[in-house]
Amino acid sequence: MSTQPHGQRLGLRWAAATLVVAALPWLASCASTPAVGTLDPGGLDGVFITGLVRVDDSRDIGFGTAMVNNSETESITFGTIELIGAQGIDLVEAFSTSMDHQIGIGVPMPPHAGDDGVPPGQMENWGLRTPLGQTVLRPQEILMLMLVIHPTSADDCLHAQGFRLTYREFGHDLTVVSNMAMILYYDTSGEACSDVGDYLRSHPVKR
Repeated sequence: MSTQPHGQRLGLRWAAATLVVAALPWLASCASTPAVGTLDPGGLDGVFITGLVRVDDSRDIGFGTAMVNNSETESITFGTIELIGAQGIDLVEAFSTSMDHQIGIGVPMPPHAGDDGVPPGQMENWGLRTPLGQTVLRPQEILMLMLVIHPTSADDCLHAQGFRLTYREFGHDLTVVSNMAMILYYDTSGEACSDVGDYLRSHPVKR
């Protein structure tokens, strides 16, 4: 298997992030009231940027984030999801997987068995995905939220500032806005998109 990652997280530097581990800083349970949702899809406390290398065929690209239900009693079901501040990319599909059956971040969608950098088991995991509208996030559960991203331009540094997700909990229809941003790029060093990264960090969609 190739060691070149397809997906990279952009903070102060570029770092590999093909799969997400379950040791999450936002897992701590918090108190809730019927009017306040407990869903944490990441990106609530600051901008977090994922760099996605452009694939060299016509397939789309996978972006992912762990989402946590911090409620101790209530399950969450999902409605709609949309990208915020998208430039040159469309969201074509959203689904969930268990943490044990992840599909690699930044891999071509749908994955093929012969893809470089695709972790073992991806073909089986692809068959186990659940459409977002059929996903139930149970109390204290963690699932991977996967977005299938389609580039609509040949330009470099296509991006989105984050996403907006509607869900239902405590009998209420709720909305959460996430600063989980993304950049699609050609240069594997990420240097060509540094200005876009600076822009995303200075323009959070949730303050």
